[in-house]
Amino acid sequence: MAINKSQAEEADKSISLDLASHYASLDYERIPDDVRQEGKRLLLDTLGCMIAAAKTNEGNLISQLAADLGRVFDPTAPISSVATTRWAVSAIC
Repeated sequence: MAINKSQAEEADKSISLDLASHYASLDYERIPDDVRQEGKRLLLDTLGCMIAAAKTNEGNLISQLAADLGRVFDPTAPISSVATTRWAVSAIC
């Protein structure tokens, strides 16, 4: 049985809501230490990839894409001001 676009969108919303509810209710102290440490390591690795990619050809392409989508990318700006674009860069890194 094939599903239509509306059904697929509803399924996506349901999954997104389930994930959002799960992570919103998470208690940091209940996360095992080794999992927290690995999460921190992965976050730092991702930030390193984003910073390293910022001046590459691929980084420039992502910057152009972000600009075309209405976002400004400045690799010297504080991370919080360009978080969305930097996360896009990390997805390609």
